[in-house]
Amino acid sequence: MNDSLIDPIGAGPVATPRVDAENRQLREACQKFEGMLLGIMMKESLGESMLESSEGEGGGLDSFREFCIEQVANTMAESSSLGIADQLYAELGMEGGKQ
Repeated sequence: MNDSLIDPIGAGPVATPRVDAENRQLREACQKFEGMLLGIMMKESLGESMLESSEGEGGGLDSFREFCIEQVANTMAESSSLGIADQLYAELGMEGGKQ
């Protein structure tokens, strides 16, 4: 079944709610991927010594650091700071349109 309708004016396909929902899901997945990648890069750049708790610090501090890194990475991904999500979305969107 065709997911798009033909525009009566002849301008081309018109997006349907299903296509819009799929595009939104694809965009969200691309942003999550960029956030995950940024989080990994940030953790690596901080080095193990900054991420490990010192003696006397609770294990909760490690969890808090992890949470902070994830939040910063996700915020950066949502703002398209590196554009990884945009590039991935464009590539995957074009692939989906060819099928």
